[in-house]
Amino acid sequence: MTTPIIAVLLGTRPEAVKLAPVICVLHQAGVPTAVFSTGQHRDMVTEVLDQFEIRVDEDLGLMRAGQTLDHVLTATIAGIGDLLDEYRPRAVLVQGDTSSALGSALAAFHRGNDRFEFGEVRFEIAWCFDRLGHECGAGSGPSCGRLCLWGAAVDR
Repeated sequence: MTTPIIAVLLGTRPEAVKLAPVICVLHQAGVPTAVFSTGQHRDMVTEVLDQFEIRVDEDLGLMRAGQTLDHVLTATIAGIGDLLDEYRPRAVLVQGDTSSALGSALAAFHRGNDRFEFGEVRFEIAWCFDRLGHECGAGSGPSCGRLCLWGAAVDR
């Protein structure tokens, strides 16, 4: 196993949609990257990642019938924590406000900032179209309707 420089943590379809382009850029740049999935929305995550030809390195497989958010959160903290201990990445990247994102962030936080950097990817969607599909008023600019990455915040 090559030690990844960056571990990308996800578990839900929205996280996969937003992180897939970031993962692709990391791969294209030759940055050793590990993708960890909690499996909170396994089928939907797989569907998205397959479109980008992204392979999940580790899947916690948390999805189960009648799962509770308590189960997802506690299993994510323990499972992602174990993976971070095993892989020992230099940086961790997470996106979202789900139980998977929270559990992943807590697992990283519990291992301390002296061990690796923590990044949160923030996305905004700028929709400058009215309900009929017409561009809205002046000042909407050429980037209307595009998904805009505002940046990644690294907190210490």
